[in-house]
Amino acid sequence: WKENGLRLIIVNVYAPCQRVARMGVWDEITVKRRLSSVNLWCVVGDFNSIRCEDERVSTSGMRGSQSDMRAFNEFIENMEVEDLPTIGRRFSWYKPNGTVRIRLDRILVSREWLLAWPGSTQMIMDRCISDHCPIKLQVSNSD
Repeated sequence: WKENGLRLIIVNVYAPCQRVARMGVWDEITVKRRLSSVNLWCVVGDFNSIRCEDERVSTSGMRGSQSDMRAFNEFIENMEVEDLPTIGRRFSWYKPNGTVRIRLDRILVSREWLLAWPGSTQMIMDRCISDHCPIKLQVSNSD
């Protein structure tokens, strides 16, 4: 990107657990995106939200909030970003006792990003220290 003179914005997200505060963070990011003249965006991190029921498994049977999922999907739509295809693990967060597994972390990129780097993927890697798994952005299949 540097050689081609491309400008990009990478936002690292650590969204609060509380719904109102989390949505405030999303609103702030959305406003910055709309005001930005830069089209290459990558928004990555812990969104503390899921997009669909399949992104949460709990031994207690507890399900995700439909309104929270709808709000998160609306944020993604309003940002005009895409959730990159995932390889590796299915979930990115594990409760220490193993009773809950959730996909809280992800990489979202603008459509312009996908034009610049088609085939970009996100790899959910094995966790080691944290209860969250690291996520690796891969923008090319070549070395």
